[in-house]
Amino acid sequence: YDKVRYFHDTIVNRCSYNSGAASVYQPMSCEAYGALVEGSAICEGYAKAFKLLCNRAGIACEIIGGTVNGEVHMWNYVQIGGSYYLVDATFDDAPGVGPYDYFLKGSSSVWDHLEDSSLLEGLSPIPLSLRRTIPPVEMMQPLL
Repeated sequence: YDKVRYFHDTIVNRCSYNSGAASVYQPMSCEAYGALVEGSAICEGYAKAFKLLCNRAGIACEIIGGTVNGEVHMWNYVQIGGSYYLVDATFDDAPGVGPYDYFLKGSSSVWDHLEDSSLLEGLSPIPLSLRRTIPPVEMMQPLL
């Protein structure tokens, strides 16, 4: 939990959403490099950065593609204690959203993220059988 929260917080605090990349292609905004080094990314860059950090620390993490309110979006599932939980650093970095509204959420507590594996060419998402049994979790207590 501690490493996962640290990676989430680091990305949210160091990166800003690059809204200009939606109209003009900016390749680094789609990469972990954009989020971690340049401090500017879109959802794909946030998700790739989170996956990179987790995987390097030996934590299972996957990128999930789909839609939120009809818009194409990417987020992550991270494994903690044998179960996978949703983490969306992009949404937690948005104005008007709490810093942990999309952190370590179970499948029954997030209804706006609709998965569409066709958006993830070349990536291997978590099997549906594992995602459908994710137990709901409440926000874990922050470390003091």
